[in-house]
Amino acid sequence: MNSPRLTDLQIGALVQSELDAALSYEGTLSKKRAELMRYYNAEPYGDEVDGQSSAVTTDVADVVESMLPSLLRIFTQGKNIAVFESDLEEFDNEANQKTLIANYTFLKENNGVLILHDMFKDALLQFTGVVKVFWDDSEDTKTAKYCGMSELEYRKLLTTPNVRVEDVEQKEGELGVVYDANVVKVAKASGVKCVNIPPEEFLVSKSARTFEDPIFIGHRSPKTRSKLIQMGFDKTIVDSLPSDDYYEKSEEKNARYNDLDNWQDANPGSHSANDLIYLGEYYYRVDVDGDGIAELWQVMYAGNQVLSKEQVDEHPFAVCVPIPIPHRAIGTCPAEQ
Repeated sequence: MNSPRLTDLQIGALVQSELDAALSYEGTLSKKRAELMRYYNAEPYGDEVDGQSSAVTTDVADVVESMLPSLLRIFTQGKNIAVFESDLEEFDNEANQKTLIANYTFLKENNGVLILHDMFKDALLQFTGVVKVFWDDSEDTKTAKYCGMSELEYRKLLTTPNVRVEDVEQKEGELGVVYDANVVKVAKASGVKCVNIPPEEFLVSKSARTFEDPIFIGHRSPKTRSKLIQMGFDKTIVDSLPSDDYYEKSEEKNARYNDLDNWQDANPGSHSANDLIYLGEYYYRVDVDGDGIAELWQVMYAGNQVLSKEQVDEHPFAVCVPIPIPHRAIGTCPAEQ
């Protein structure tokens, strides 16, 4: 007999427990990453004594910067970063087509060289380099002011796909009636998107042995209320969420911006639409339907609330660990050694 199906409230409580544990683990890594970043930046060690040498070495930066070009050359010196190969001759043409599409998508549409650079540098210096790969179907909205349109131009604009006409003003012109209006154009993206994830925004269970199939893994990033609503989340729920501090207690983020003093408030005007809220995109193995078997669910989570959930086949994260340690997802890195 199956157990009762989990409610969103119950799923949220389970996700919060996993999130707290992952954040605690990230906090331990955060201290190490911040220390490595300070070494990379050749900052003072903090134990200087007046009258004695205060020299600082650049060993960490030298190691990271000397290894990075060699790594990039391995993947970028050829025409293709990846090649599809077929087992049967009849599928050779299909493999060639997939090779062309995959390389064009990664190198041209997603600036693949820069993605690899940032991924490898994060890995060499901060233990992990993470890229999120997903199908992007988001909408990009642009507003423009159209003035002095004729009747024909105005009617044509009304029938244009993906265009919304607002604040129409009708007035007399030299050649008859003309129209002024604000025009909102909605362009929908459609394609594969590759995005580098900052180390402090990437979370994984401490017990994970690999990144292939952990119980909990995810991306926690700051978004404005406006952005959350644009992403399609319910406005009433978004408006009820408490705002967060952009920098929180992220030591590695603060260390990364070591040369910038006196952080400015992320929302100095206190405009509600610009409030920052941490949105979690978590992939969690949980038995939602009560059959005793945990399935992988994507849970969008913010402010202790489940914004949406969907059962999925796999998570979208590609993770590079430069020096693996057996039976442990996150190993070590050249900067630490």
